[in-house]
Amino acid sequence: NWLQGAGSPLSPADLLLLCVSGTIFLTVLLSTFMPRGVSLIVAVLAVIGVARALVERKRSQRREEFIGQLPDVARVLSNSTSAGLSLAGAMELAARELPPPASIEMEVVVQETRLGMPLEASLERLRDRLPSREVAVLMTTLIIQQRAGGDTVRALSELGQTLEARKDLLREIRTMLSGAVFTSYLVAGMGAGTILMINAISPGVMRELTTTLLGLLALGFSATLYVIAFVLIKRTTKVET
Repeated sequence: NWLQGAGSPLSPADLLLLCVSGTIFLTVLLSTFMPRGVSLIVAVLAVIGVARALVERKRSQRREEFIGQLPDVARVLSNSTSAGLSLAGAMELAARELPPPASIEMEVVVQETRLGMPLEASLERLRDRLPSREVAVLMTTLIIQQRAGGDTVRALSELGQTLEARKDLLREIRTMLSGAVFTSYLVAGMGAGTILMINAISPGVMRELTTTLLGLLALGFSATLYVIAFVLIKRTTKVET
């Protein structure tokens, strides 16, 4: 479900195989200037971190694209139910008419319901794949309408207008914070860049640092400070969706 939320064609086995291959390659590369045991530990942590970051980044981008389409999703569902279609029929129409990723997600819901999964369970899986407040609000509205009935057309129409206004507000906020977001990546790159520069100026420094207790403590302390700075900047500039 996590990989599917990122729109990745990889299966869990494919991702695991890539991680193992990347770990072996990075261990061999790092062992040229640091002990093999330390190289293996660094490689495992780096590969896991990079794999998770890449999938989460792709998932976040896909979620943002889907959130941007939510007003259109709400309007299509509202117009379809207003024309007399059921909620399942409205979702099938949305899967045909809307561009990806909304069409893909609606198609997944339609296929799951055709295979016998309750609509509520399928909508909850969609909310888990692309977690955000906007998606949760739309899915909750659909579930409530499915359970209790009511004026579905009016509810979806008003929700579409609200989501459109929220999308414009989020765009303005992200534009204002773009400089601070760039700073977080600059801080993260400074640490790795400094180590590589020192090793280029004085070859063998990294091997000396990673073979002594004092060197390992210094590297660990420096890395911890850079990670804390990166996380704090990211959390300060994070816009909850």
